[in-house]
Amino acid sequence: MRLMVHLLLARSPLISAAAGISAKCFASQCSEWRFTVYLDDDEIGYHHFRLRRSATGEQVESEARFKVRFLMIPVYRYEHDAREIWEGHCLQRIESNTFDNGKHLALIGQAQGADLIVTTESRQDTLSGCVMSFAYWDTRILQARKLLNPQNGEYLDVDITPMGTESIAVGERTVDARRYRLQGKDLLIDLWYSPDQQWLALQSTVESGRTLHYRRQ
Repeated sequence: MRLMVHLLLARSPLISAAAGISAKCFASQCSEWRFTVYLDDDEIGYHHFRLRRSATGEQVESEARFKVRFLMIPVYRYEHDAREIWEGHCLQRIESNTFDNGKHLALIGQAQGADLIVTTESRQDTLSGCVMSFAYWDTRILQARKLLNPQNGEYLDVDITPMGTESIAVGERTVDARRYRLQGKDLLIDLWYSPDQQWLALQSTVESGRTLHYRRQ
């Protein structure tokens, strides 16, 4: 079980954007996405995102907490907190801290001229041009060809394919949504958006065949 969830989280950048999302959010200044996370039908935690707007750009914070149990005993814990600062659709700064069942991962990225310098505990990379993370809240990623995993710093080639329109449950409502499939190395993620481009859901199949779901609250 631990290996299965670890492989998903290490390879699939479900974590895209820092801790303590608690202050009141005013609609004119920010947007929020709050998801309950399931492994098949078992609730394992949550992932919350908040975007704040200003005259100079956007700041995105996220907080994820997962706990997988086997026979009521916790066998896997995951915590991830991150902050991203954007100008236009390009990352200017990113910070993240991840505790993967006791293992700590830290990442910092800082724009320098036309590049983004990404530093982890094991290496430093210079990424040229406009860099985007797996910012599912922003539909501009649907045109991206490379995306940055803010957990481990991998800069991944991706291919995104429209999959048509279907009805999905969001809270107590059923809504029409546009489905997209994001694929890359060891990566297969389905995303759903409303007609007005609101992120509604996420789904990915893990190595054992079980399914990870993000269901919007």
